[in-house]
Amino acid sequence: MIDRIRRVPTRAWLLGLIVLGFAIRLGSLDFQSLWRDEVDAIRFGRDLSAVLSHALTGGGIGRLIDQLRQTLTQPGFNGPLYFIALAQWAQVAGSTGFALRLFSTLFGILAIPLIYVLGKRLQRATHLAGASHLSLLAAWLVTISPYFVWYSQEAKMYTEITALALMAIYALRRAVAAPPEQRTWPWWLLVVAATTLAMYSHIFAALLIGVEVALFLVWWPESRRHWQGAAIALAALTLPYLPLATWQIAQAFTPGSQGFTFYRFDEILRVMIAGFTNGVLPFDYTLSAVGIRWDAGAIDPNLSPAHWGAWLLSVLVFAGALLWKDAPGRAGRIGLAAWAILPAAAIAIISLNRPIFTDRYLIWIGPAVYLLAALGIAELWKWHKVIGGAALAAVTCVALMSLYAQAVTPFKADFRSAARYVEERYQNEAIVFQIPYGQYPFDYYFEPVFPIIEGPYTNHHNADGSYQHDAASFDAVMSTLLSGHDVVWFVATEVEMWDDRYVLEKWLNAHGQVIDRADFTRVTVVKYALNP
Repeated sequence: MIDRIRRVPTRAWLLGLIVLGFAIRLGSLDFQSLWRDEVDAIRFGRDLSAVLSHALTGGGIGRLIDQLRQTLTQPGFNGPLYFIALAQWAQVAGSTGFALRLFSTLFGILAIPLIYVLGKRLQRATHLAGASHLSLLAAWLVTISPYFVWYSQEAKMYTEITALALMAIYALRRAVAAPPEQRTWPWWLLVVAATTLAMYSHIFAALLIGVEVALFLVWWPESRRHWQGAAIALAALTLPYLPLATWQIAQAFTPGSQGFTFYRFDEILRVMIAGFTNGVLPFDYTLSAVGIRWDAGAIDPNLSPAHWGAWLLSVLVFAGALLWKDAPGRAGRIGLAAWAILPAAAIAIISLNRPIFTDRYLIWIGPAVYLLAALGIAELWKWHKVIGGAALAAVTCVALMSLYAQAVTPFKADFRSAARYVEERYQNEAIVFQIPYGQYPFDYYFEPVFPIIEGPYTNHHNADGSYQHDAASFDAVMSTLLSGHDVVWFVATEVEMWDDRYVLEKWLNAHGQVIDRADFTRVTVVKYALNP
């Protein structure tokens, strides 16, 4: 049986993984409602496309460059190139949730053959110890990665920058490993192109330059004969980027807060490894989805089954990084470790002044983690086949359980169901949103034109710590906003961000009667008949 499996061509296995990857990602592609970041992506894309088109036709190339500079330095526009590309995609494929997310799915699928060819290139070029199908094993881990599957099903740029990072590092490896007589400029050009596209697709992808420099140095002295090409590529990546980099560095090292929680370096690594193991859902959700229950109070939190999968992947990554027996193998493993660790370290340093860590921003270090885990499984397999096989089976089992949980557990704010519920009962009433930003994903699914009322921000504090809005001032504001309305719908989502005392909801309850209500995942809709 094993001999028959080994005789199957590697390309056939890879094609099978690509087909399986499509099936996993497409099967539940439209299960979750679009959340506000996804609706923002298409909104920003349309706006940017219109602005840039106007700048090009109305002011020439100079006006276009100035508009690009303004766009790239605008807070919140972390990936303008992706937004523009998504808008163009929507013109061809449509703007349904399925069509918008399919754009990310294609990049997520592209990561499977890319990690395969990169792993094969690293294994052959640096003589990494491991099984003959090491790169295929890494491709398997990417195929079933619940984290990569989730972001292959989200209309955001995260799978795009992952594919571009893989492409850039593959091209770098090809350029560095080329014999002296071979032309390397096409590979250096691909390094520059892929890295540049990644940077303008997400601001944090600029850290990829540091990873590439580290890899070039780790691969020394093999890379030494290509230092001229590397220097030209580095100049091409950094010199045009300096105006944007100046703004980014000033922002990064200016103390302040953007609403992100502070994470230490070790905490960032733990969050990332848990994500790459379990996906975006807490593993407690996954275990519940597959019917596994346990008494949490009777177990030490550090020994909870929720952590077992992440511990296993951590052990495999460490084994893959540290168990080398020769110098070439050491260089390759250290390079992968640098790819996984350096971006997280940079984020941790910046966060000392301005917390900015969000795990999905570092999704593109995932291929390095999976390559190291594949190496760890190979090392265990060489030591004892049963142990190596058990490790692979355990990682696969955790991933498949997490994939199932993600496919059946509503997790994103369900504006789709909320909008349909209101639309079926709508009679030209005003709709009050808290938070106001909820109007955009709601409006994406809501057909009628409706009057929008934005819920007031009530979290402002005075110098003594008291809230600025008291009952009298808030009553005056709401009386003005709802003047002339007898009936209103209240759409509530992420209310604490805007109104942590629930002042608006309390005011509506005090000044009206609830005549309809429905609760959905992270969204509540309530219909009020206001008192005369």
